[in-house]
Amino acid sequence: MNSLKNGARLLNVNSAIIDSSAFLAGYFKETGGDFVQNTKITRIMSSVNIAEVMCVLTRRNINPTIAEQGISFFTDKIIPFTAAQAVRTGIIQTQTKHLGLSLGDCACLALAEELQLPILTADKAWLTARLGVEVVLIR
Repeated sequence: MNSLKNGARLLNVNSAIIDSSAFLAGYFKETGGDFVQNTKITRIMSSVNIAEVMCVLTRRNINPTIAEQGISFFTDKIIPFTAAQAVRTGIIQTQTKHLGLSLGDCACLALAEELQLPILTADKAWLTARLGVEVVLIR
């Protein structure tokens, strides 16, 4: 797996998978969030990660309508969770148990693997997952 730190080089792809941590960094204008906001690629998320993001936003008392608008702003395409992704997610979670990755993390990795696209994340633990997908750290 190739890895990049802080979006060190311009992604030479048209699309990338955005995980929940990268989305939230962009939404809350945290360190690295500007990379998510300003990248000139199609930002794709799994529907599982959208659910994760909605949980975080509503727990922080953000109005669901406002949260949905934020999702529309930071996400160009949402991919529905499929049965094949569910199976792969379960396998990835077993393989990465020692890293403490969430179900949403594993769903994101499964989607990136399926679409053969890099992932933008703020989670450094992903660098040791060794699943054959490119992980781009946003900070």
